[in-house]
Amino acid sequence: MIFSLLRKIKIYGFGKFLEYVWIELTYYLPNRLFKNSFSQLAEDLIVHKALGNISNGFYVDVGANDSMRYSNSEHFYRSGWSGINIEPDPTAFKKLASRRLRDTNLNIGISSQEGTMNFYKFSPSTHSTFSDADAETFSKAGFQIISKEPVRVATLANVLKEYCKADKIDFLSVDTEGFDLEVLKGMDWNLYKPTVICAEDPACKDVLEPLGYSVIGQTRFNIIYKVTTKL
Repeated sequence: MIFSLLRKIKIYGFGKFLEYVWIELTYYLPNRLFKNSFSQLAEDLIVHKALGNISNGFYVDVGANDSMRYSNSEHFYRSGWSGINIEPDPTAFKKLASRRLRDTNLNIGISSQEGTMNFYKFSPSTHSTFSDADAETFSKAGFQIISKEPVRVATLANVLKEYCKADKIDFLSVDTEGFDLEVLKGMDWNLYKPTVICAEDPACKDVLEPLGYSVIGQTRFNIIYKVTTKL
């Protein structure tokens, strides 16, 4: 444990390490223990407030990780929702699939086009990405690349056509470490328009605003949008 802490301090720097510890102790752990929140900074609670008390909602979680750590959909799963979880990391996916038994779980990546892309698996896994630029940034910062493997990627439009049985999507979470924009570009907005979307990349705003979305909440790491204009 001491070795692990020293390694994290070396990677993050002491100041950044203290910042992450502060976030864990001030936000993540209290919210999880007392508010049934599993997101990093209570993004799930912002989404819950925006949607109201929906008992049988439907979510799509792109970059679902292991479904627990910094999960934007676990709060809703425990509230009786179901959905589609997409996670390209096989290790994280195995944990995800064992926990989300009533969901559809897919061990693939999502992009703007169908095909195969290199997936960079990092330690910690929350930094794993399809983005070459982000992989280089994380590597230079000291994060360890565990593997670089070709992974099948599909468009969100095709995944939803095949697997989405719901009439509408209440919540779309996109957490793909620098690849959010590519995910949204592969969406068929005429077929599905999720009520609320949570994404990290600020550039997603340029795609979502013309579609009738407005920003309704923001944390340090994510921006939450809701459909407010019918086009």
